[in-house]
Formats: sequence, C-alpha cells, structure tokens
Amino acid sequence: PRTAPAPVARPKPTVRSKPDRAQNSPTPSLATEQVATNATDSIQRIQPTPNPTAEQVLKTDPATLREFSTLKSELRSEIRVLKKDRDAMLRSLAEVLAQQPPATIAQEIRSLDDEMAAQTLLYFKPEKRQTALADIDPKRADRIRRRLRQLGGR
Repeated sequence: PRTAPAPVARPKPTVRSKPDRAQNSPTPSLATEQVATNATDSIQRIQPTPNPTAEQVLKTDPATLREFSTLKSELRSEIRVLKKDRDAMLRSLAEVLAQQPPATIAQEIRSLDDEMAAQTLLYFKPEKRQTALADIDPKRADRIRRRLRQLGGR
C-alpha cells in the first residue's frame, strides 16, 4: 500500500521591519507643490478630447440616419398592429365576461394586472363596470378607476 509522503518542515519567514518612507522623506516645499500643480494642469490641457458621442457620429452619416429612421417607422407600424390586436383581444374578453355573473367577472378582473383590468373594463357598460369593481379590493378598484379615467373611460 502507498503511504502519503511525510510533511516537509519549512523554515518560518522572518519579519523585517522596513522604515516608513513617509517618515524619512522631507516635506515638500511650496515651490515643489506649485510645480506639481502646474504639471498636472499642463497634462490635463494636453490630453486629447474624448471620442465623439454616438449621437455626434450619427449626425454626420446620412445613410445611418436614414436606416434608423426607416427602422423607427417600421417599429411604430408594428406597435400599431400589436395595439390593434391587443384591443381586439381585450374587446373579445370583455364581451365574454359581460355575459358572466358578477362574481365570475370580479374573479377574472382580479387575475389581471391593473392596466389590463382597466383596458378590459373600458369595453364594459358603465353599470356593469361598477358592479365588477364593487367585488374587488377597494384600493385596487380605486387604482383601476383612476386608470380608466386616464384612458377616457365612458
């Protein structure tokens, strides 16, 4: 059977005290401090200006600006389509919920976040909307009512 090698004794390092340089160096004179300050100022003036920002670079390249403008237009179109789809789905949800008993409506509204709840309730008739909001937490109902007012709820 193999045995582990015996540990090797290593000598302990000796600690030598080094003289503190701050104690041994002379205090700088006023003239030395002024020279150091002037040198720092000169270095800061000589340093090159940082690279131009991305915005400055883009302004000088018309092709890049056109490309970004095109992308921006495409994104706006996509957002419009997505909002239409979202509104159609919310309208459909509102139509289905409107046929349900108030307890079911309240349960479904509770499962939505405040924004989606407000967006969905926007399609309800005012009486049905108030009935649904009466069956949920009063603080949350107030938040949803405020959001409905912001959305121009009927």
